[in-house]
Amino acid sequence: MNEKFKNIGIDEETAIMLRQEFKFQNYDAVFEIWMTREISACSVIFCKEDIEHLNDEEIIAMIEKNYNVNDVNISRVNENYVFANFGFKLR
Repeated sequence: MNEKFKNIGIDEETAIMLRQEFKFQNYDAVFEIWMTREISACSVIFCKEDIEHLNDEEIIAMIEKNYNVNDVNISRVNENYVFANFGFKLR
């Protein structure tokens, strides 16, 4: 995995089904499919410094357009990464 994504980490109650680096509109990113006991979802993870010029609404619009979804939420709880989460399904 690219050095910039080596510290993403994993919540102990979350199982990562897929984690893959890719280019998202010229940005380095990681695509994840994950699940907990209650839900499953997807995330596109960006390095905060790569997209600091974008606000949440711009990131949401990019994800909605690319994945044809309308349930995107942004998480900035990690100091180094921005998570765009979508595709939530109850298990």
